[in-house]
Amino acid sequence: MRTAFDLSAYATAVGFIVGEGHFHKGPGVRVCQTEQQPLQVLQRTLGGTIFGPYGPYRVHHAPYWAWNVEGSEGAGVIMTLLPGLRAFSAKKYNQAIAALAAWRNRKPLSKFRTHCPKGHAVDAANTYLHPKNGWRGCRACLRRVQ
Repeated sequence: MRTAFDLSAYATAVGFIVGEGHFHKGPGVRVCQTEQQPLQVLQRTLGGTIFGPYGPYRVHHAPYWAWNVEGSEGAGVIMTLLPGLRAFSAKKYNQAIAALAAWRNRKPLSKFRTHCPKGHAVDAANTYLHPKNGWRGCRACLRRVQ
């Protein structure tokens, strides 16, 4: 776990992501490079994982690596980057805000839902669990259909 905050490493990470990175609705941040060293700096500064090498997929192209951070860790990284993004790039700032908004507004995974779409409680008494594939369904809704 990172304990010290290095302002120059933060500024370098923000500048690099503004120039080379993109935000996705996972939420997360991804940066692809043909050199691993800048990605290793991002990994030391912000966490995440480096994948690769990938390719080359075309003649005269070099293999590349990708640094990626997503999920709740990605949301934390995006929130950490927001002040720097606001200062450097309105476009990237808006992309980061959109990724966080999509993450906050997503539907919860079915295993965390407390009610079915019709409003019936999802509890042990009202939940049907399919024996073969593990699908969960609302018994009250299933009774209505039959």
